[in-house]
This record gives sequence, C-alpha cells and structure tokens, in this order.
Amino acid sequence: MQNSSDAANQPPIPYSLLPITCNLPPAWDALLDRPFDREPFRSTLLAVEAAAALETVYPPRADWFAAFRLTPPERVRVVILGQDPYHEPDQAMGLAFSVRQGVRLPPSLRNIYKELEADLGVPAPSSGDLSPWAEQGVLLLNTVLTVAAGRANSHKNLGWQRLTAAVIAAVARLPQPVAFVLWGSPAQRAYNAAVGAHSVRPPDAAAGMQNEGTGIRSGAQCAPRNAAVDGMQNAKCKMQNEGTKRSVGTSIACPQGLTDRRGSADEQCSPLQAGPRLILSAPHPSPLSAYRGFFGSKPFSQINAFLAANGERTIDWSLK
Repeated sequence: MQNSSDAANQPPIPYSLLPITCNLPPAWDALLDRPFDREPFRSTLLAVEAAAALETVYPPRADWFAAFRLTPPERVRVVILGQDPYHEPDQAMGLAFSVRQGVRLPPSLRNIYKELEADLGVPAPSSGDLSPWAEQGVLLLNTVLTVAAGRANSHKNLGWQRLTAAVIAAVARLPQPVAFVLWGSPAQRAYNAAVGAHSVRPPDAAAGMQNEGTGIRSGAQCAPRNAAVDGMQNAKCKMQNEGTKRSVGTSIACPQGLTDRRGSADEQCSPLQAGPRLILSAPHPSPLSAYRGFFGSKPFSQINAFLAANGERTIDWSLK
C-alpha cells in the first residue's frame, strides 16, 4: 500500500488526463469521433468546468448540450446559428435564441416572432421556449455554448468554436436535406470557417480554425445527387461559384455537374454524399440590425418550401 509520503512525491496528473464529465448525447459523440477524449476539445471542457467552479455560468451544466439532446443528428433538418447564451438569470437553456417558459422575450426573439408572423401569418407566441422547434429537427446551435453570468460573450476565448465548427462540418456531411440559417455576420463567419465561403469570407483566424482539430471533412460543397435542379438553382450556383457576394440572400448547394470553385466534387467530398442544402443569409434579428434586411427575408416559408421540395416533413413553427 502506498503511504502518504509516497503519494506526496508523485508527479501531478497531467491536465489532459484529468477526469471529466461529458453529457454529449451518444449519437453526437460518435458522429464527432468522441471529441472530449482528445485535444483541443478536452481542454475547452476542462476550462469551462473550471470557470463554472468559480462563478455562475449559464446555462446550467445539465443544459450545456441541450441542443444536441433535443435534436439528434439523424433528425437535423434545419440549423439556426446563434452566438452565445443569454447572460441574465433564468434565460439560457442551451438552445440558441430560446428562453425558458415565463421569461420575458428578449428583443431578438421578439423580432424573430414578428418575421414569423409576417412570413407565415403565425401569431407571435407568448412563450420564448423553442424546444418544439428543436424536437422537430431544428438544431438551435450557439457557436459558444456557455457564458459567465452578467458578462456577454465572456467565454468566447475558451475554444467552444472549435467544437461547434466540427458540428457544423459534420451536419454538412449528413445525407438528408438541411437548411442552414445564418443571421448576422458572426453566424456567417462561423459557417464559412467550418464549411467554406458562401457569402462572407472568413477572417484568417477563422479560416485557420476550420482544419484545426476537427478531423471531419465538410460535405456541404459536395454535389447532392438527389437535388431537384431547375434553372434558378443553376443560376444561383453559378453566381456563388463566380464569387457573387450578398448580405441578404439564398444559396443552394450546387447540383451534380456544377464544379465548386474550391475544386471538383471528387477532390472535396468524403465517401458520404451530402444531401441537398439551403443556405439562408440575412442580418441578425437584433433591433440594431433587423431593419437592414432581416425583416422581409421570409426564412420560415423558404425553409418549408425547401423541405417539401425534397420530400421532407415541413416544420410547424407555431409553438402551439
């Protein structure tokens, strides 16, 4: 038996080998190749757990991966990217833009509801809990999964973006039709860093991040074999491949036969062929930017039209 003096002389356990608790659901854990078993993802989780031991962190630990729990990979049909969780008490619940039942609606969510009503005629819900969307296959993903109480974007340097870049890239490879909703330049940069440039060129730091530690090759630039192709889709893809940039707009992944400007499908694609993709870009719904093109962008009807065209069940956005 080892005595106390022997134990005192033992070197400390390396930081990377400390035990951690990960409640990432098994399907996502497998799809991402068990990220918290390796760096840099492990260090991110350890850093956030250390921060949570010193101060209040939102959302609660049990909800850090709530978006993944409610929307397993095989059910993802829409991805809405947010920035980081709400930083006031009782708001954050692990779903981008969503707040708990009974909590006053944040300004951005109120504007999302205004656009929903204008787009589909759906009366603005009184609840800010977007769980029903998540349960239908809408992955409400913040690019940073935690925040310190009272300090917006305070965990932006802890490394969550590497994990969420891996998630975005993995979803981009899935075989089912998926719509990506990119509201605001941070969401657009996050998508571009993970998958490739569509409407906004990522900064050098973000561009370098896309290949760092993910081990996952994106398939969003792959040509979907089962996409319905018409003249408008071909025109949009040609505009994309010629480098056309728009702050507000729609992009559809190029059909088979159109070569992406980053290389041929054979050069870019993994053996798993990605399904059809709809890319919706618009300003953020924040009151500071919603009137610059978010209002009138009609994302909800476009998503449902895309899903229906590809044989998928549409989303009930009503939050009944």
